[in-house]
Amino acid sequence: MVLSLHLWLFVIGGVVFGYVVGAIPGFGGGNILAMLVPFTIHLQPVDTLVFFSAIYGSMELGGSWPGIILNVPGSPASAAASLEGFIMSRRGEGDRALGLSIMSSIVGLVAGTIVLLTLTEAVGSVALAFSPRDMCALIVLGLSFVASLGNGTLYCNVISALIGLLLATIGTGPLSGAHRGTLGIVDLYDGMQLLPVVVGLFGFAECLVMASRASARVVSAAGRVGEFRHTLAGVVETFRHKKVLAFSCLLGMVMGIVPGLGGTASSWIAYAQAKRVFGKHEKFGDGAAAGIIAPEVANHVGVPEGLISMLALGIPHSGAIAIMMSALILEGVTPGPAFLRQNHAAVMTIGVSILLGTIVIFIVGLLFSRYFAKIAMVPSHILVPIIAVACLLGAYGQRDSFFDMGTVVAFGVVGVLFEKLGLSRPVFLLAFILGPMFETYLGQSLSIGNGSVFYLVGSPIAAPLYLCAFVFLAGPFVVRALRVGWSAARST
Repeated sequence: MVLSLHLWLFVIGGVVFGYVVGAIPGFGGGNILAMLVPFTIHLQPVDTLVFFSAIYGSMELGGSWPGIILNVPGSPASAAASLEGFIMSRRGEGDRALGLSIMSSIVGLVAGTIVLLTLTEAVGSVALAFSPRDMCALIVLGLSFVASLGNGTLYCNVISALIGLLLATIGTGPLSGAHRGTLGIVDLYDGMQLLPVVVGLFGFAECLVMASRASARVVSAAGRVGEFRHTLAGVVETFRHKKVLAFSCLLGMVMGIVPGLGGTASSWIAYAQAKRVFGKHEKFGDGAAAGIIAPEVANHVGVPEGLISMLALGIPHSGAIAIMMSALILEGVTPGPAFLRQNHAAVMTIGVSILLGTIVIFIVGLLFSRYFAKIAMVPSHILVPIIAVACLLGAYGQRDSFFDMGTVVAFGVVGVLFEKLGLSRPVFLLAFILGPMFETYLGQSLSIGNGSVFYLVGSPIAAPLYLCAFVFLAGPFVVRALRVGWSAARST
């Protein structure tokens, strides 16, 4: 069944379509999958999952291309790789960065698919064992990583995180049902939408910066961008960072088994931890290869792994997986333990199809990514309007909302202000993503424990996570104090 012609057509068609929409700034993400749901109602469930998985995997990779070349990520999860990739592109090494991105993504997809094939039932059981207070502790640990994400000071990073958490509370309270910070605007009742926030914060903000430099081009050495041999060199270079690959695979696997965290949080946390662990050997902030490899691997590990919680537990791992789940429900299939028991062969077919689909993703990406890179050679006065319109239309397409287009413009201005004030856009984004989940799990935990803080931290799973978060935040201060004390002792 895996090698049947119609499944290969779904894989090839999905990969090509995913690359096209992923490479258009602002068009990546679940909104494209949502538009395709009506066309999949009459398909078999396996065909739907294979088709959507092919689109999702190539779309996440394709979303990295505009982020690397233009600093306009196609999806929220692609934004982390653009931090180092765009720096490479500006100094004429965009082709090398594309090669690193392609091969890292393939490694992540293969690793995640192996987990899907071998550990679906076991991983589902582990994730199901997490109570709300355990999930709350896990999110606190994730937020503690925020301190090492930004290039600024710890205080600027904390301020950025607090702003993200504050804006994440806008909308209808998940437990109380009360409207908070909506100012009576109906479009804010569901909260601030992630897509226009990300597109504005990274994409439209870059348009404003580019527009301020009338004669500027995106890359200063465009002659090297788009050369196949340099892209291939980036592919080969990926395997010289074996420790980064292994570290990112393990981290992505851990984050990928937890429902709700998604690829965006995984990619940012992987970038933060790679910077923390390998920062002495890699020049982060100056186009570090590890800064591309780590988030790309962790993000793409979660693409097939995200299917585990949906198929085994009926819990979507992310927004895109939730859309896949809605397509299955429309076809009369309800994912969950019963589905897994009755369709174990189908799950194996999906996993092997994704594994074989990575071959198509690799070939198409390697051969055609350099052509997408050539858009960076277009002069700014032509490129800026095209990107700006693409950002606005991408945000509008999610809900057919002009308000979302206004949100893009507003957060474009916010992104420029963040850069001028030394605040961190990545830190803000991670806090904005994790904020609603943290609020929900915290409210549930306090409700179950009758408001007891001891209940909140008393779980055998939550307690070690809170301890790790404390050590992670306090560690730099302790190390600094010890160094100061050691220097003072030696001087006397």
